[in-house]
Amino acid sequence: MDKQKLARIFLNTLKLVLGLLVVPFVISVSIVFIKSIAQIDSTALSYFINGMVFFLVLYLFIYEPRFFYRKGQHFLEVIFRFFAPLVKTAPYVLPIYVVIFGMLYFVLRLFSDSVYILYYSLFLCSFSLLMHLSFSARILRPKRIEYGNIANYIFAISIIYVVNILVFGSILNFMFDSFSFVELFNNSTGLTKSIYLSIFKQLFVS
Repeated sequence: MDKQKLARIFLNTLKLVLGLLVVPFVISVSIVFIKSIAQIDSTALSYFINGMVFFLVLYLFIYEPRFFYRKGQHFLEVIFRFFAPLVKTAPYVLPIYVVIFGMLYFVLRLFSDSVYILYYSLFLCSFSLLMHLSFSARILRPKRIEYGNIANYIFAISIIYVVNILVFGSILNFMFDSFSFVELFNNSTGLTKSIYLSIFKQLFVS
């Protein structure tokens, strides 16, 4: 076995291990995020849920908005074209439309205090979040079931998911007094530690 093949196997194994290590944080941040967003105003929460439901109905039965996803990717490629390491990763990792609609919310709030600015911004952000995650997962999903491909996918999609939730959480932090990004992050890391400890005890402690 040549050195290049050994190096490739080692790198794929490392990615797989890192991806699996991130999975407990994926689970934790999901649980904490759901609990945190459940604390916001019930009307706002319904707009958040409806944004995701609307995307699913649109995506599954009417139209796949891949064109808009691609435009967002291209926009990020242009922004990061002078920083090569991020040109390929930023379009997948950063939910650009969530950021844009979040910024639009803060701009519009300077001119009006209508609660519907909050509601519709939340609807668009949740729609965009699910769109970004869905298309990123679809594009990155391996065409062939191979060790290296699976390792890359698990690592990449775990990182993308966590970053997307944290970005959205940082926006919600400024939209709602009842939502705290610091608590989201701290509680997620705390729960992750508990999961790691539980797994360690199951494996190594009789």
